[in-house]
Amino acid sequence: MAGTFVYEPTNEERDKDSFFIVAKIRNLFEQLYWAYYIHLPYYLMKNEEAFLLHLFFLVVLTLSIYAVFAILPYKLFEGCDRLCYYLTGQDFKQQLTRLSSS
Repeated sequence: MAGTFVYEPTNEERDKDSFFIVAKIRNLFEQLYWAYYIHLPYYLMKNEEAFLLHLFFLVVLTLSIYAVFAILPYKLFEGCDRLCYYLTGQDFKQQLTRLSSS
C-alpha cells in the first residue's frame, strides 16, 4: 500500500520559491488575518454584537481606503503645481491651459 503522506511546504520554503513581492503580500494578508480574527473577541460576544463590531471595523477600513484614494490625486496635483511654481515661477494650471489650447 502506498503512503498517504502529502508534503506541504513550510512558510519559509513557500516564500523562498515565490517572488519577493508575492511573499510580502501573502505575509501581510496572513498577519491581517491573525490580527483581525484572533485578537478581536468575537467568540466572547453575542452574534448581534459581533456583527456590529465587524461591520464597524469594515466601515472604518472602507472609509480609510476611500480617503486615501480621494485625497491622493488632489495632493499629487498640488505637489506638481508647487514644484512647477518653485522651479519656473509660473503657474502650473496656466501652463496646462496653454498646452490644451495649442
